[in-house]
Amino acid sequence: MLKRLSRSIVVLGLLSLGANACVSDDQVPAEEVVNLDATLETGMSDLEPAEAPEASDDTSAISLESAAVYFDYDDFTVGGDSSSDLEAIAEQLKADNSLIVTLEGHCDSRGSTEYNLALGERRAQAVKSYLLTMGVAETQLLTVSYGEERLQSMGDSEADHSKNRRVQFSQ
Repeated sequence: MLKRLSRSIVVLGLLSLGANACVSDDQVPAEEVVNLDATLETGMSDLEPAEAPEASDDTSAISLESAAVYFDYDDFTVGGDSSSDLEAIAEQLKADNSLIVTLEGHCDSRGSTEYNLALGERRAQAVKSYLLTMGVAETQLLTVSYGEERLQSMGDSEADHSKNRRVQFSQ
């Protein structure tokens, strides 16, 4: 009963303060907003301003760690399907020049080890060149080729092979 009464008093007090203070259409500054639930649970002595959520200036929806560029069989040409993802990645890298990304070139299991390592390197270099033309600093981009050593899909179907022909991004 006492807890309910103290909640009612707190709510009425806050409402009356709000009615007196909110005469205009101006918004209350974030530092003056109180966390009502915390106030009701802990009492008036623990009143603290609520933390305003940080505004996100991240305009892209792509994560560097989950991004990948896929290639056709025996090819290292960056296709048009990847351009919007690469544009978003370029914007992230230009916005934070302390980010350093490794472009990991991968191949499917067909071909010799040496050939696939070279093809993986050409794929990583092609993505690097594309990002450089978009204004990303060369110091932010490293390349490595894993060839066929890190398969994403272990099957032998064309669908499996197409998942393995890629460049992935890692930080």
